[in-house]
Amino acid sequence: MMRLFDISVALVALLIFSPVLLVIPLLILLDDGGPIFFCQSRLGKHKRVFKVWKYRTMRDGKITRIGKWLRATALDEFLQFLLILLGKMSIVGPRPLTQDDVTRLGWDDAEHRKRWNVIPGVTGLVQIYGGTSAAHSWELEQIYLGNKSFWLDLKIIILSAVVNFFGKRRTKKWFPLEIQEANP
Repeated sequence: MMRLFDISVALVALLIFSPVLLVIPLLILLDDGGPIFFCQSRLGKHKRVFKVWKYRTMRDGKITRIGKWLRATALDEFLQFLLILLGKMSIVGPRPLTQDDVTRLGWDDAEHRKRWNVIPGVTGLVQIYGGTSAAHSWELEQIYLGNKSFWLDLKIIILSAVVNFFGKRRTKKWFPLEIQEANP
């Protein structure tokens, strides 16, 4: 059921935003003339490596003018809906990390193994409630993994939309995290 939901949401989102997604490459080219896309290897389910494509938002280590807008609206992430259609990602789940991220966070041990048993997502509790540290991010991921359900995913999708319109600070204030950890 979740796979069908993911495919349906991805198709609808791509259809609705297709005019904007077709204009973004032109805006990037007009802004700085650089490459349109950013590609990076990430770890997916069972730590299988796959490529994540995004619209490029930085040049020479600095966020571009268009990049600032793309990040604020999360439009730079929209190419990941194509990865959802390919089955590499889900709408909701732990973010796909690079191997360097996993090493830096210290999440390459048995305690964190369950994180790799699910398909990574475009959004999740960490993206909404912002892990302030590796420990806080892991706590949020454990809450998600321990309570994973269609209804929780739907709530996260709605909250992600609220973040896009009103920002993370207001969303966290208006909708504090109410999920209790379920012995993950």
